[in-house]
Amino acid sequence: MIAYGNMTLQQAYDTVVMRLSRYRSAINTDWSTIVRSINRAIREAVLMHLPYKEWVNNYTLAVTHRLVLPLNYLAPIRVLLSVNGLPPYMEARRTDPREFYQINSWYGKNPWNQGVNFMPAYTIWGEVVLGIKRQVIHVSPNADFETATAPAGYAYNGVTMSGMMEYYAVPPFITLQTAVLPVAYEMEDLVVMLALERTLAKFGELNEVTQAHVLVEKEKARLVELYKEKKRTAKRELVSYVEPVPPVVQAPPQKDEARER
Repeated sequence: MIAYGNMTLQQAYDTVVMRLSRYRSAINTDWSTIVRSINRAIREAVLMHLPYKEWVNNYTLAVTHRLVLPLNYLAPIRVLLSVNGLPPYMEARRTDPREFYQINSWYGKNPWNQGVNFMPAYTIWGEVVLGIKRQVIHVSPNADFETATAPAGYAYNGVTMSGMMEYYAVPPFITLQTAVLPVAYEMEDLVVMLALERTLAKFGELNEVTQAHVLVEKEKARLVELYKEKKRTAKRELVSYVEPVPPVVQAPPQKDEARER
């Protein structure tokens, strides 16, 4: 897949305005309104196709226990942890909050499955930070439940893991006219259609919104089928790589040729 297209924000704006046709005016097609719709459309297009992972924004972040994740965080790819936060790392397994609490300390009554240095774990859940709901990463092992004296028959780990996380991120908000849309080439038309649908909805043109929505759904289906076909093609090519059997086609028998019985 082509990583990025060449459509600029100005070109996307002009395309949306042109498609608005008779509904456009100097009041309802101002730059900021349509640029906001385009940026929302970019995020929606990326979120829509994240399950296929054919094209994504990804970043790397240094993580520690109870780190508040950035606002552009979307979903984790992998988390690598170590005792001192430096290589060599161990890849941590992701758990849901309930399991994490059970394996995080002896209070959870699952010490045999507890996160340890060579088999760390992590989870992500929402917390209120400075009055705002944010997502926070928790890693194990950590020193959250360690006190001066360890309970009978139990030894504290004594460390809090840290390291790095690779994660999927929403594209950055763009405002410059010359900025290139941060999406794949295949998504450019979908972004324009989504922006058009949002703008028409803002105007209250319900009939036009319905027609635009139908085009959006058709474009979504086309992209999904495109990604699926690409995966099927890659699978066929992989089989041909690992199983070098020439594609021999049985030729029809010629006249007077002896046939095998």
